[in-house]
Amino acid sequence: VSENDTGLYFEDLKDSPMHSTVIRLCADEVMTYRLEKGKYYFDPEKTVSKIDCLVMMMCLMGQDEGVTAAADTEALDDKGLSSGKKGFLRNAIATGWVYLEKGKFSPDSPVTVADAVYMAMRMLGTPALSPKQEFTDLNDTPAWACTALVSADSTGIWEASGGLLDASRVMTVEELARLFQNMRSYGKG
Repeated sequence: VSENDTGLYFEDLKDSPMHSTVIRLCADEVMTYRLEKGKYYFDPEKTVSKIDCLVMMMCLMGQDEGVTAAADTEALDDKGLSSGKKGFLRNAIATGWVYLEKGKFSPDSPVTVADAVYMAMRMLGTPALSPKQEFTDLNDTPAWACTALVSADSTGIWEASGGLLDASRVMTVEELARLFQNMRSYGKG
């Protein structure tokens, strides 16, 4: 990646196969970056919160239009959120795109594979599919996320590695970019 129509070039993604994808996601105002001493950085190993992942995903899918500020949501743990983020969460709860565990969303927790893939599969409206491989950690995967993770692997939206769903692993922003790229491709297919 060198010259492109956005003017973005990330110093920390020079050798990454995700560089072009990240440029497009940033140019489309789905993901963010920083400018330091005249150079752009994406910080690919950075993690993001569940609420920030939700907002990015809704923007990616065009579900940010019509989101209005909200004073409250059904989540019992939304008190520290801005009214804007509460608006996104309220809409996501109403459409079934997020899972509330005992009424809580844990918006400030780092987003895990289970969280992100569950939201992605719910937003895409993908059907439940049979596994294309055996998973050695299925018993360690939260029940609410199993179908989404198995279906994501079967569709290629999120591929499990070496028979592991790895549901509780915290995702990096570079991994989220890959998930977002796959969501866009699936939505076009």
